[in-house]
Amino acid sequence: MLKKETQLFRPDTVKILRTLATNKVKLVNRREELRKKYPDEYVAIHENNVVGHDKDFDKLKRDLQQKFGMIDHIAVEFISAQKVQLIL
Repeated sequence: MLKKETQLFRPDTVKILRTLATNKVKLVNRREELRKKYPDEYVAIHENNVVGHDKDFDKLKRDLQQKFGMIDHIAVEFISAQKVQLIL
């Protein structure tokens, strides 16, 4: 007997990933502005809007979950007060 194939991904996975990628690009493009407003905080971006920020990641995550339910599509990044130099 063959097992029914298990669905590994939600049907809207591609849409969520595209939205997340768009939100991440917008966050990166606004990093200098965000650094001035939210130094040393986690910042959440959705549709080019700051939808949350906090120094405590877990608190920000809870706040976003209360506000949006599912938060897979929201870009969140720690915005350091100082510019970070990458050595490649």
